[in-house]
Amino acid sequence: MKTHLSFRVLLFAACLVEMHATTQAVSFEEATDRLLKGDIDKAATAYEALLTQGICGSAIYANLGFTLQKRNKLAEAALNYYRALMLNPQCIEAKAGLNQLRVQTGLPELTPTWIQRLSEIVAPTFLLIAGEILFWIGTFLQVRGGGRKKLSLFLSSSGLSLLGATVFLVGWLSDPRVTRKHLAIVTAQEGELALAQPVATAPRIAPLPSGTPVTVLSERGDWSYCRLADGNQVCWIPTSSLSYVYQKPAF
Repeated sequence: MKTHLSFRVLLFAACLVEMHATTQAVSFEEATDRLLKGDIDKAATAYEALLTQGICGSAIYANLGFTLQKRNKLAEAALNYYRALMLNPQCIEAKAGLNQLRVQTGLPELTPTWIQRLSEIVAPTFLLIAGEILFWIGTFLQVRGGGRKKLSLFLSSSGLSLLGATVFLVGWLSDPRVTRKHLAIVTAQEGELALAQPVATAPRIAPLPSGTPVTVLSERGDWSYCRLADGNQVCWIPTSSLSYVYQKPAF
């Protein structure tokens, strides 16, 4: 009896070890190797597993978007490309993937503001670090100079601190997690209709293909009040048809 029980315990332990080995997540390098070998399905599964574990990055989102695009899951591909650009506005792979999607499906391009364009030229992180350094150098010079005893030094150091604070503020404002916090993608499989009022029988403004980006301005019940990609038109869309790029904000 004891021998039989011990055997069952050992068998159960062996099963647990095997399950752990099969479910152990692969690394980013292994996932990318699968992608390069053309194993799209396994690569997509590996990238999704990394994200599930909280391991994220622009390259993971961009590569996952590519695998989803290859599997003809175009709305999910667009969502992940935008998530890659949210983390790194200069991500070349995500930009190329989105451009290919636009050519393939006719999806509209977001109209960026000047500060959003700035993030594509200069990394927001660089501006944040540079602004902080300039601010503290100016503050140090003010303290070192003994306050107002040397007026010229005080004015120059104050100007340096002000410049640093301005650069830091611009860096913060240019971060896509701030400028595009309310960006969402139409992920309904058949697309969605942009309506003039939050009721299904309201006049139609335009059809929105699956994968269309919109900016959510507010929510009312099961509806979201959105600005379309051109930056001019506004409409109502069922909230269930949208997926936020960053995270669902609380209005």
